[in-house]
Amino acid sequence: MTSPQVPLVVDDATGVWSSDGQPMILIPRRFFVFLQMEAEKLFGLEGAQDLYDAASRRGARIWCENEARRSDSSGREIFTRYLNRVSSRGMGRFTLLTLDAAQCAATVEFDQSIFVAEYGPNQGRCVCYSFSAALAGAMDYLRADQSPSDMVPSAREVHCQSNGSALCRFEVTATPR
Repeated sequence: MTSPQVPLVVDDATGVWSSDGQPMILIPRRFFVFLQMEAEKLFGLEGAQDLYDAASRRGARIWCENEARRSDSSGREIFTRYLNRVSSRGMGRFTLLTLDAAQCAATVEFDQSIFVAEYGPNQGRCVCYSFSAALAGAMDYLRADQSPSDMVPSAREVHCQSNGSALCRFEVTATPR
């Protein structure tokens, strides 16, 4: 199975890369994962999770908002497109199992994770946590697009291949604001 090609534009004047109208960079996978590993050493696991939560949630929400404006699409289509685009960029393969926008709920499976590939399979814990906040950010966009409410989406990795599971799995839920 091949992924759809990611459209890439390089501005001749600035050298800035973009895809889907959004600025991009190309970095080695290990560099990206090693940043998370170093954050864990410096700040502890909880501190690293907090750091990645804020950045990942904001990044996903902005991507979804920009994609909605660029494509004149909305809702579930943007949420699904976000998962497909992240999958196409080599982060791993996301599969949307369930999605209930009204309840701010989703279940997403994840395979071929760059984090599992670099951390290894026997960590005894979940290592793909930076995607939890990204999924919450995409759901936050979807929630606001569908019907603003007082619910705040959150997500957590409930299974990880680095913790002995066959696939990584995330659950997105919402709590009152």
